[in-house]
Amino acid sequence: MAKPGETGKDSTTRREFLKGSTAAVVGSAVAAGWTIPAVYAAGSDEIRVGLIGCGGRGTGAGENVAQAAPGVKIIALGDVFKDKIDSCVDSLKKTVADKLDVPEERQFVGLDAYQKVLAADVNYIILATPPGFRPLHLKAAVAAGKNIFTEKPLAVDGPGLIDCHLYRQPGRAILHLVNLTSAGTWRQPVHELIPVGPLRVRVRLPDDVRGKNLRLLVSGRKVSVTGAKGWRHFELGSLLDHEVAVLT
Repeated sequence: MAKPGETGKDSTTRREFLKGSTAAVVGSAVAAGWTIPAVYAAGSDEIRVGLIGCGGRGTGAGENVAQAAPGVKIIALGDVFKDKIDSCVDSLKKTVADKLDVPEERQFVGLDAYQKVLAADVNYIILATPPGFRPLHLKAAVAAGKNIFTEKPLAVDGPGLIDCHLYRQPGRAILHLVNLTSAGTWRQPVHELIPVGPLRVRVRLPDDVRGKNLRLLVSGRKVSVTGAKGWRHFELGSLLDHEVAVLT
């Protein structure tokens, strides 16, 4: 990887960096085991699913829930970008076409798309947007009285573009944060690392993780952790390339 200020043919892409750093640092960590719960409709009622966030994770979760139980229908989609919805529809048509009922009037685009999905006739919501939106969307879904499956039970507040991967091992949770802040983001080689911060991190822990101890494997810095009711909060003063936080 290029050092700050360097350029040249040896620069790697951010996608390659993300893959390589995740493999090198996290190693054999198993992806978080928050699975889609089984939901069964009473009588002949349908399970009417609204999907908020139609990228790869949302599309995969939509496919899983459609296959999880009888009487499931995906009836509303929401995303900030229309092309994500189009791609999601194309993918779901190939795998669960009989469980998909999303005419254009129930394909919502924009930052307020989550509100329109919640207002549709849905009783089960999948939240699969980037983690920064999670607290807002989760609060709105709870207030709307929906059954909820939420991807990535975490949020990162602060400047920059941060990619987050949450992993689970017995007795501990591993959070990998990668700084993707760049004018070109994914579309150009990494010529310069732009530090960002402070970053305020909130993580919802599985039941077998107490989360009272926090280790930062990359920087080695000591950071205090607070929180209650299964949530843990901590702050990173700055992030240059990536950090791995282990909660035990």
